[in-house]
Amino acid sequence: MIRTIVYAAVLLAAVIPAGARLDLASAQGDADTRLQSSLDRLSALRAEIRESKLPLARELSSLQETVRDLARESERAQRLADNSQVDLETLRESVRARREEQDYITNLLGEYARAIESRMEPSESPLYADALAAVLEIDAEDDGGGDPVENMERALGLIALGMDRTDALLGGMVVDGRGVGPDGAVIEGKFAHLGPLVLFHGSGSAVGGLAQRGTTEQPTILPVARGAFDGGIASLVSSGSGTVPLDPTLGNALALAEIDETFVEHIAKGGMWIFPILTFAAISLIVGLFKAFELFTLPKATPAKWREIFGLLSEGKRKEAMHEASSVPGAAGRILTEGIRHIDSDTELIEEIQYEIVMETKPNVMRLLPMISVTAAVAPLLGLLGTVTGMINTFKLIQVFGTGDARQLSSGISEALITTEFGLIVAIPSLILYAFLSRKARGYVGDLDKLSISFVNGVKKLRASERTKTAA
Repeated sequence: MIRTIVYAAVLLAAVIPAGARLDLASAQGDADTRLQSSLDRLSALRAEIRESKLPLARELSSLQETVRDLARESERAQRLADNSQVDLETLRESVRARREEQDYITNLLGEYARAIESRMEPSESPLYADALAAVLEIDAEDDGGGDPVENMERALGLIALGMDRTDALLGGMVVDGRGVGPDGAVIEGKFAHLGPLVLFHGSGSAVGGLAQRGTTEQPTILPVARGAFDGGIASLVSSGSGTVPLDPTLGNALALAEIDETFVEHIAKGGMWIFPILTFAAISLIVGLFKAFELFTLPKATPAKWREIFGLLSEGKRKEAMHEASSVPGAAGRILTEGIRHIDSDTELIEEIQYEIVMETKPNVMRLLPMISVTAAVAPLLGLLGTVTGMINTFKLIQVFGTGDARQLSSGISEALITTEFGLIVAIPSLILYAFLSRKARGYVGDLDKLSISFVNGVKKLRASERTKTAA
């Protein structure tokens, strides 16, 4: 910049007149003075800056160190805050898990309470009704309301209730109550509980027996055999000892006895289509027995008789052979008789005559067998028809009573199944009987054919033998 001022002064001196050069010189002197003053101040400022730079650098370094310390402190505080948040979430999860475990245990105990309530005999209900109700109230509270500790204590009290009930049943207990007798009347009396066995004896009456759940709140009394058991039950409920009946099936035997039915009752449940099925069964049975007797008693020509007759024919004794053939009953005798009568005819004629006898016999042998075959085919169809009718009746009952009570639907289902059952029971033996008898009948017809062929072949051999003797 100084050089620029000097160059400017030289240029001004060259162009400024001489009269004005004095002013320029003084101005230059002032400029130099000011310049020198500025340079001095600049030097002073630079010296001041140099003197203050080191303290400032030290202060800056101290501040930067402070910032780093604060940053580390902030990071540490953030880590502590994050760790605290994680610990808080862990605690919350732990609390939530403990609440879920508590709810699960409470639900299990509630299910246990309901199981006890469902298995409890009606005569026991007054003893444990309040305790069970207190436990079951826990499930009825909205959103798990109530004190959890109090709910758990009430639920845990159920365990003591169950143990007390088990001890009472194992040791035996007698409670007062009412039961429904065989005639439907309500009877006051006492119940004796021996494990799963519950016995009842009426007060001031001889009514006693096994107690079972009924359709009403009071148990149903099933009388047992008269005799020593009546006094034993009365002694048991009064003194705690006595001879009583024991049901090892826990009531299943009595339940099965209730649904036991006679053959006539079983048939009656089959509806109207069971009677045509039974009619066909009777016809098939009668025809089968008749045909079996007929086929097994049909006369046959034995091989010994056959050899005897041809022996006589080979000896030329036709009358004796005719007599022996006439002694054979049935179609076999006719075949032999007609064969001997036409023995001098052509073998083709003899064969046709005997074949005619076989064809006349075959319808008599096969008669009535198609009736058994028809029964084997029709019985399953009648059973299927009964099934369809029974299902239609079942759906009609569903429209009226719904599906809530299965007993209302049992009549239609029984009709559907029983007709199918009897249809198959009739069809299967009929089919087997038809196959056996038809095979027997065809076998008899085959024996007649064999006899005819054997006779014709014997005649041919006899004629060949006579020709040989004539030629000799």
